[in-house]
Parts: sequence; structure tokens; C-alpha cells
Amino acid sequence: MWYGARERPAVRLLIQRLGHGPGRVHLDIHTDDLAAEIARLEELGAERVQAVHTWWILRDPAGLQFCVVPEPAGTLNDGNAQRWD
Repeated sequence: MWYGARERPAVRLLIQRLGHGPGRVHLDIHTDDLAAEIARLEELGAERVQAVHTWWILRDPAGLQFCVVPEPAGTLNDGNAQRWD
């Protein structure tokens, strides 16, 4: 189950009930180049956990999971996305 709120066109907040484990923040990273973003994150120490539909669950070096979600090519730009280099 999840609940959502749209603060601005490019900002969304989803609250999802987890069936198990401790409560925590779970990040979703959206990208228009899934393979390149996963490779970049792996170079920073992330590990692949599981492919789910079209996205990947990864684990950061601290053991926290996050998702990398693909967006259609050309939909992300400097006006609607934050680049984390």
C-alpha cells in the first residue's frame, strides 16, 4: 500500500507500507539511461539486489536499499531533474 502527494510537477512524495523490516527512507533515482546510472552507482559502491519489472533495486555501501527507475529518453532535463555528479 502506498500514498502519494504531488507538491510540484517534478516533486512527488510517496509513503509506502513495508511488510517487514525497520522503517526507513527509501530513495528512487529516476534516469533516462538505466545502464549508465547503474554502472555509475556500482562504481560508487552500490550492489545490485534484484531486477523488478523495468527498474532495479540496489543496496548502498551502508546496506540501505534504493531503486533506480528508468524514464523515457528525453523526458529528463535541467528544468525537471536534479543531476547528482
